[in-house]
Amino acid sequence: MICQNVYFPIEQCTEIDYVLANGYLAYIFFEHVIVSGCEDSLTHFRLCRKNLDNVLSRLPLSMTASMEVAAALIIGVGLIN
Repeated sequence: MICQNVYFPIEQCTEIDYVLANGYLAYIFFEHVIVSGCEDSLTHFRLCRKNLDNVLSRLPLSMTASMEVAAALIIGVGLIN
């Protein structure tokens, strides 16, 4: 649902939604690369990771605490390293 809201938006999505969507997709594409070695999945992984880097650099220093924000930050840190 998050990916659908980000890539096929009906209303404006938040930066946190964008982090979650690209983080999820990057993880899925990376796992597919490991299993199959598919070059297309590697290209998609790199694109999602680049999108993730860009949106993480734009996040404000102070955010309201929520499960979505915590998940986005955990995913972001996990994929950046």
